[in-house]
Amino acid sequence: MAATPDEREARHSGEIHLRLPTLRQLFDPMDPSPVTRKDLHPHVEQFIVSWGREITGKADVALVIHVDDSPPVPDLQSAAQAIHAYFEERTLAERRALRHLFRIGRVSLMIAVVVLGFSFAAGELLQATDSPLARAIGGTLEIGGWVAMWKPLQIFLYEWWPIRADIRLFRRLTAMNLRVVSDRSGEPRARRAP
Repeated sequence: MAATPDEREARHSGEIHLRLPTLRQLFDPMDPSPVTRKDLHPHVEQFIVSWGREITGKADVALVIHVDDSPPVPDLQSAAQAIHAYFEERTLAERRALRHLFRIGRVSLMIAVVVLGFSFAAGELLQATDSPLARAIGGTLEIGGWVAMWKPLQIFLYEWWPIRADIRLFRRLTAMNLRVVSDRSGEPRARRAP
């Protein structure tokens, strides 16, 4: 599927454009935390993250928020702090998830190696007999030993790298610049967060 002009523009400019009536709509209304520690609204987070994935690794990420009214500077500073804090927390959460996954992988690998060793030893003993049933069970045990290796191999070959990619993305989103553009009048007025 070909990229849209907006996707191509986002990849090269590094800008994510978001349009909202007010800055308050950035945040989850159910979150009782102070503004600088509020969670982003789930739809806003999904929008920022999905567009952030479109931006090439070399481009600096910037969030341009188009609002109907010009927010006061303290609101702008609080919004910038909250957005950066939110993605910093997501980075930390993904790092914890990666450590947890590797811990599961190590335990799974130890269990799988023991099962594999037992399966091969028992399988070889059974296959050395004259009984066709015992030989079949021995072959099945060896296959079962290899199947036990599935989970650790899946973790160490495939499951960790999407989490690592999310960590990189959330680090970039933590450091992104924030700009608010007031669209109330015909002429947009840009304000940059410190």
